[in-house]
Amino acid sequence: MKASEILSQEHKNILAGLDGLERLMASPLAGQEDTLRRYISFIQEYADAYHHAKEENIYFKWIGEHNPMMLNGPVACMLTEHQHGRNLVGDAAKAVGKLAAGDASAEETIRGSLSGFISMLRAHIMKEDQVLYPMTDNLDGSVGTGDATMLPLFDEVAEKLAGVPEKFADLYS
Repeated sequence: MKASEILSQEHKNILAGLDGLERLMASPLAGQEDTLRRYISFIQEYADAYHHAKEENIYFKWIGEHNPMMLNGPVACMLTEHQHGRNLVGDAAKAVGKLAAGDASAEETIRGSLSGFISMLRAHIMKEDQVLYPMTDNLDGSVGTGDATMLPLFDEVAEKLAGVPEKFADLYS
């Protein structure tokens, strides 16, 4: 399996999780704090610590080593969006605590942050799957070291974070 195929499969899991989060947000959020926290943990642990770690620390670095010009274009865009997503999810996590403490106005912050995150991440995934990954596959086709270099490093991330995909499988299966 290619590095891009692994990342795309993880995208499918993330999108399925976002679908579930979106369904949750279609109803009142008061009383749903534990479920909201679970989705936020899924985003932070699976989408960010597990998936984005592979992209940022391995995939994007390999791209930069073999086509530095991509660092200022598509890779910079992806990194900016990753950070924007972290900010939105962090805002939602704080607001869930406020909602749990009885601050009904926090629901608006949760909805705004998570809706913004869902919309941004869906568009982000589309850019990666349809533009960045094919570009990188073409680059690897000419360089020939990408998958051989990245796949063992992906395995290290999976070993280091063993159990994370299984922990959240119910949200995307």
